[in-house]
Amino acid sequence: TAPDPSPSPRPFLVSTRQGRMQALGTRFTVRERQPRTHLAVLEGAVKVHLADKRQGTPLIVNAGQRTDFSAHTFGQVTAADRYVGAWTQGMLMADKMRLADFVDELARYHRGFVRLDPAIAGLRISGAYPIGDTQRTLSMLAQTYPILVSGRLDGFWVMLSPA
Repeated sequence: TAPDPSPSPRPFLVSTRQGRMQALGTRFTVRERQPRTHLAVLEGAVKVHLADKRQGTPLIVNAGQRTDFSAHTFGQVTAADRYVGAWTQGMLMADKMRLADFVDELARYHRGFVRLDPAIAGLRISGAYPIGDTQRTLSMLAQTYPILVSGRLDGFWVMLSPA
């Protein structure tokens, strides 16, 4: 976000079902995953107000920190993953990430469906993968790990299974 040049500056607000975040001259990421919102601050700070108005004290989250929150409670403030903003640069970063979690993230960028055989869901993977070319990412996985990638309907429907 950038400062508002208008004579009466307006705050930059992001709202989810769990609360409202106000940018305090910052760069941050927000992801709503029911029943919680996940926030990571890359620069500056963010003020968080919970949706439950009875919880009156907002939380300030500073650069390099992350938290999650429901409509009623804040989670613990911890150090943000250094790769949390990599998607803004077109990359999906994995560091000993479960394949199931990776596939959930990758599916957000794939035109179609990506399914995973539960037998390999716990496989830990690492690497940097382009989100703009999910077919290339899937090929990279198949070349590096014991994974078979099969596709139907011109790659619209993809299945990952043990090799």
